[in-house]
Amino acid sequence: VAFSENMTERLKTGDLDLIITGSPPEFSATYGRHLFTDQCVCAMRHDHPLLAENPEQLPLDEFLRWPHVSIVIEENSVDPINRFIGDYASQRQIIAVTPYFRGATHFLANSNAILTLPASMVQQAETGGIATRRPPSLIPAFDYWMLWHERNRRDYATQWLVDLLSTSASAHSVGA
Repeated sequence: VAFSENMTERLKTGDLDLIITGSPPEFSATYGRHLFTDQCVCAMRHDHPLLAENPEQLPLDEFLRWPHVSIVIEENSVDPINRFIGDYASQRQIIAVTPYFRGATHFLANSNAILTLPASMVQQAETGGIATRRPPSLIPAFDYWMLWHERNRRDYATQWLVDLLSTSASAHSVGA
């Protein structure tokens, strides 16, 4: 199911049983379990000029100086990186937008673009020729949550799946 801003509403109506999200949960409408903590990294081609200048973490001014690939998963949504950097977002030069983590790194091979994405997604994506650096300090670590509705709270099958996914996901925590 494609992610959208009305996912919690779809839980309420019974259209969905579970949601896995990197957005802060609405516990007034759902039950939830923390799955893992992730942090963003800035991915770029292995010979990008920034790598020589910034060995570990990109300063904000350097981050803003280069073109960016943006990942926007939700329809009609704002790039979460822009939310993190607030007023500085208008200074980002976005050269491509995609909803897919897996294919986003392909934009980097022949460009000076930077792609900011969850570290766990870089590990799963094809990483040949890609290097990473920590993003500016304005971009925080964040949590992934699994959410379900009250009607499934005591359902044994739902709780079994929640436990299974929780156990599996805890092995993927990248840290804060």
